[in-house]
Amino acid sequence: MKTLTLLIAFAISLAGCSPVDQPVSESSKAAASNAADTVYTNGKIYTVDEAQPWVEAVAINDGTFVVVGSKADVAAVTGDGTEVIDLEGAFVMPGMYDLHTHIDLLLEPKYTDGIQTEPLGPEEMKNAIIEFAEARPGDGWVFGGTWDPAGFGEAGITAGSAYLDEFMPDRPVAILDTSRHIMMVNSRALELGGIDKDTYVPEHGGIPLDENGELIGQLGDGAQSLIAHVLPLADAKTMAEIYAEGQALLNEYGVVGTRSQHVNSVRLRGVQLLERQNRLTARFDMAISWKNDLYLNVPDRAGLIAGDRFRYRSQHVNPNYVKLHFDGQPMGRTSYFFDPYRGETEYRGRLNETPMELVDIVTAMDRAGIGVQIHVLGDASAQLALDAVEAARQANGPGGPRHMLAHTAYIRDADAARLKDLDVVAEFTHSYLGGIKDLVLYVANNIVPESASTLLHNVQAVLDSGGIAVSGSDLVVGPTPDALGGVSLFATRDEPYVSISVEDGLRMVTINGAYAMGIEDVAGSIEVGKFADLVVLDGNPLEVSPGEIADINVMKTVFEGRVVYER
Repeated sequence: MKTLTLLIAFAISLAGCSPVDQPVSESSKAAASNAADTVYTNGKIYTVDEAQPWVEAVAINDGTFVVVGSKADVAAVTGDGTEVIDLEGAFVMPGMYDLHTHIDLLLEPKYTDGIQTEPLGPEEMKNAIIEFAEARPGDGWVFGGTWDPAGFGEAGITAGSAYLDEFMPDRPVAILDTSRHIMMVNSRALELGGIDKDTYVPEHGGIPLDENGELIGQLGDGAQSLIAHVLPLADAKTMAEIYAEGQALLNEYGVVGTRSQHVNSVRLRGVQLLERQNRLTARFDMAISWKNDLYLNVPDRAGLIAGDRFRYRSQHVNPNYVKLHFDGQPMGRTSYFFDPYRGETEYRGRLNETPMELVDIVTAMDRAGIGVQIHVLGDASAQLALDAVEAARQANGPGGPRHMLAHTAYIRDADAARLKDLDVVAEFTHSYLGGIKDLVLYVANNIVPESASTLLHNVQAVLDSGGIAVSGSDLVVGPTPDALGGVSLFATRDEPYVSISVEDGLRMVTINGAYAMGIEDVAGSIEVGKFADLVVLDGNPLEVSPGEIADINVMKTVFEGRVVYER
C-alpha cells in the first residue's frame, strides 16, 4: 500500500496538480521543501551577533542554523517531521569555549587506579596515602594528587622524600600539588626513576637540593618527566574514555570547544578514537608539549611538528598547536617580572627559555603555520613573549597563525595594547579568581612585586585596546570548566582591580573563543550558516546582578544541532 501511495503522489506531481482543491501557500511550499530538523521557538535568544543581537526563534538543519529570527520566520521551515521545542521564554546563548583545559591530568588517576584527593595538608595527606595503599596491597605505585602547598607551609613541613619516607618507605610515591607544577616523591620513586643529586636538571624544570646538597624529593615542572617512564600512565584506549568523560563535563557547563594544553601522541590517539567512533561532542584544539613540561613525555615531538600531527586532524580535532612554559608561577617565585619580588633586592624570577630561544621557536612555528601557546604569568615574561611574536611577524609577514598568551596573569597596559596588531589572543584563567582566589590575592599582595600587584588579570586593558581576550578554566587547577561562572568572576572584581561588563564576558566565552580557535566564521555566535551550537539557561545573565550569574544553570547544551547535555 505504501508503494502504491508513493506512485500516486509521483503521478500527481508529474501532472502539476495538487491532491487537494485549496491552493498551497508559499510558506507551506517552503516548509515542504526545506523543512528544518529542529526549531527552537518562543525564547529570549542572545546571538552575540552585533547586527542582530536578539531573536526569538532559530531553525536548525543538518547541524547548522538555517533561520535565525522570529517565530513567524521559523514557521516557514517547520514541516511534519520538524521537532519543535517551545523554550517558554528561556534565555539561550551560543555554545561556550574554554581555551585552557587539562582533561587528562584531571581524570587520568581515576582511570589508572591512582590516588585523587582534595588539596590536603600534611596530616590529611599522610592518612589518605596510607588508606589508599592499604586498600591496594603490594609494591605498586601511589601516584596522583593533590597536596596543598599552603597547608604544608603553614605546618612548617617540606613536601618531599623525608616526609613520605617516614610512613611509606617501601612503595614508590609521587603526589602532585594543586597546580601540578610540583611533584613530591619518596626515595623509592627517585630510585626507580634513576634520579640522584647529580642528575642533569632540565632547563625547564627543577630538582631542588637541601643545604647539604641532598635531594629534597621534589620534581618541578619538566623534571617530572624524568620518572614518566616508570609511572602507571594511561594508554590511548584508556585516554579515549578519559576524554569522553571530560567532554561530558564540558557539555554540562555549556562548553562546546576547548584547547587541551600539553599533549602527546597517546592523547592525540585518544581523541582521534572518539572522532572515529562519532563520539565527540566538542571541538578539541590539541597543543603539543614543546618540552617535557609535565609528567608526560613526547618522544615523537620532532615528527609531530614536522607533519605527523596532521594524521590526527579531523572535523572536530585540530592538533596544529604547541604549548610551552616560558616562566613558572608566582607562588614559587618562578614567574618573571620587571621588578624584584618582595623581600628581594635583585631576584625577578626565571625563564624556561631564553628570549633568543623563544624568538627562534615562535618564528619557526609561525612559519610552519603552528599556533604557539606561551605560558606567561609575570609581566616581564608577557612582554618578552609579545616581542617574540613581533619578531616572527616581521620575519614571516602578517597573516600567520594566531598565537596565545596562556594565563596572562600579569600584563602591563602598554603590552596589552600590542595584542591586536600582533593578532595574539590573551587567555585569562578564571579559576584563579574563584576557588583559589584567596591564595592568588595573597600572592599578589605579598609575594609579587608591588608594581605588578594591581595588574592581576588585567582584562579590561586588553578589551580597551581592541584585543581579543578569552577565558580558560585551567581545568585540573580549576575543578570545573564553569565558563559562565568565569563571566561572573570577571564582572565582580574588588578594587583596585577592574571589573568587565557582562556583555564583554559573554563575548569572551563565545565568539572570542571561536576566534582563538580560528573558527569564528562558522561558530561562536548564532547566525545563519554557522554550526548550531547553543545553550539554554535557567536565568538571564544580562538581567541579574553579575554576582548572581554564578548561580545560573545550564539546562541544555546543543552541539551541531544535537542535544549533548540536558539537566
